[in-house]
Amino acid sequence: MTRRNRLLIGAAVASVCLLAPRSPASQDEPPTVVTVKPLSSDIVLPAEQLAILQGAAIGGSLEASERVLDHWTQQNDDRELLYWAQIAAENGSVGGQKMYALLLAESKAARDRDRAAFWRNRVKQAAR
Repeated sequence: MTRRNRLLIGAAVASVCLLAPRSPASQDEPPTVVTVKPLSSDIVLPAEQLAILQGAAIGGSLEASERVLDHWTQQNDDRELLYWAQIAAENGSVGGQKMYALLLAESKAARDRDRAAFWRNRVKQAAR
């Protein structure tokens, strides 16, 4: 399996539904479903829109960082993908955190692989 295919699978995995925990008193009520915005498989942004979203992502916008990351998952530029996965992860995107953890885990540098564990733990915490 190629690295690009693993990343696309990772992006698909980032499309998750989390079930909110229920207290014993609410067992008869249906669970609350929180849908995490999926990383799209067909998002390629025009240059002008990409520049605007990148600026917003750098400024801390969660939504913008997810859209920029979606864009870079479709490109063949590992450096940009790593950079925008980090921005999305730092901005609180669970999908970005998963992607960043996957990318770091594939690194040749031991410190990057060690840092991947941090981001995997963040994803686990977000699922609680």
